[in-house]
Amino acid sequence: MGRMAGIDSRRGVLIVSSWWPGPETYPLFHLGDWARRAAEPVSDRELGQLTREALAACRVSDHVPDLRDNPEGERRVASLHKLAGVRSERGYAVGTRHVSVLWDESEQDMTITPHAGDYYGGFSGLEPDIHASADVDDAVLGTAIRQALAACRTI
Repeated sequence: MGRMAGIDSRRGVLIVSSWWPGPETYPLFHLGDWARRAAEPVSDRELGQLTREALAACRVSDHVPDLRDNPEGERRVASLHKLAGVRSERGYAVGTRHVSVLWDESEQDMTITPHAGDYYGGFSGLEPDIHASADVDDAVLGTAIRQALAACRTI
């Protein structure tokens, strides 16, 4: 399945977070417990380094969380909201440019996807994806992420 990092740009701040894949039979990602906030300007090299740190912090879940009763997941989401200075998913989505970086370790390929925010607090992927080899320089990875951030749409 791979590893995933989320990169969010809002109000002059970047928030980079890890996302955990579920088991093979449940192909969804859940917000991990690693997140960092960095005030712009952030160099492309530093952005690439933060993204690699988030990818390294990913871990595979051995169970499917009950999304109706998941206090640990709610704590992780609340921590992300605190980094952004908001109180809700919708508050987080408004004005946020979101990019996901999916690292397929079996193919040594990274897929960088720009997203569009929606009024319910979620994000939907946009085309086209940007592809990069996993062994590219951090500055090159950061540049590709910046290109994807520029392609995002916000609400």
